[in-house]
Amino acid sequence: NSILGGGRYDGLVEELGGPKIPGFGFAAGMERIVMLLPDDVPEGDEGKPHLFIATMSEQGFNRGIEICMALRRKGIRVSMATETKSLNVQMRAANRENATFVIFIGDEEIRSGAAGIKDMRSGKQRSVGLEEIESLSEGFRNVIYG
Repeated sequence: NSILGGGRYDGLVEELGGPKIPGFGFAAGMERIVMLLPDDVPEGDEGKPHLFIATMSEQGFNRGIEICMALRRKGIRVSMATETKSLNVQMRAANRENATFVIFIGDEEIRSGAAGIKDMRSGKQRSVGLEEIESLSEGFRNVIYG
């Protein structure tokens, strides 16, 4: 019934003809990890991020990571590029991931304290305070739709 296991493997490299060095390792059973996933995902919503954070500067990227982590801690599925990329590349990624909303964060948004948020279904866009975004919970749609 183990999910993963591991331990020390001192001497293993030496047994295989290498130098005497300490080692450790582990292995996980993918099927067992999948069995631990919750079953309460709404049908048709599997893996789809609620929000995609598109950043337009290094400062925006750093702020985007902070917001992303704050929202993930609250159970909101958030996605963003792992590095600063062009807005077109990020929008294609948001479409590919079938994100519900995209939040745009750059230097101007940080200065003003408000970011644009776009509903990817309707195409409507509005401005939302960065503090409001970070304080969102599962009921975030009410804040976004205003």
